[in-house]
Amino acid sequence: MYHRKVICMIELVSFILGFIIYVIIGTIILYAGATFTGVDEVSVKKAAIISVLTTIVFLAFSWLPFFGLIIIFLAVMILVRLVFLTTWTKGFIIAIIYVIINVLINQFLVLLLM
Repeated sequence: MYHRKVICMIELVSFILGFIIYVIIGTIILYAGATFTGVDEVSVKKAAIISVLTTIVFLAFSWLPFFGLIIIFLAVMILVRLVFLTTWTKGFIIAIIYVIINVLINQFLVLLLM
């Protein structure tokens, strides 16, 4: 009985740690992408807000092979458009950058943990 509680605590801590890592990496990616595309009034706070929301979407839909990527991409594009108050084209470019780098990092971590 005690071992199950320990395993549950380890899983919870690893989930929270993974979420924090994804938020930090996502914030860096979004901030760099927004700076690269020339978005006005870029801030780390706005990038962090988008990153938290997109990480939740990423964790919820990343198990779907192709349809999940489309949902994640659309969520990132819409959130970037609404929070950064930018054009759809810049939101599209930032969403492409975010999704590609996030998928690559995810695949790298899977290979690293095997």
